[in-house]
Amino acid sequence: MKRLAKKGQKFLSRIEKVAEFVARHFKETVEPMGYKAFLAGVDCEACMLYEGWNSPYLIPIGERAE
Repeated sequence: MKRLAKKGQKFLSRIEKVAEFVARHFKETVEPMGYKAFLAGVDCEACMLYEGWNSPYLIPIGERAE
């Protein structure tokens, strides 16, 4: 069980790092050129995790879907 917990922590840590990188890259490079972007995940769970981490960085509070 401890092995799985450590693996899960590493996975979430990686998701957080990638989400921060993507948000920073989008804000600094993509958005100023007037382009849009999307992030594809390996499965539905990964997409939901990335969306959860990226939302605070990218989506203005008034525009969030409820």
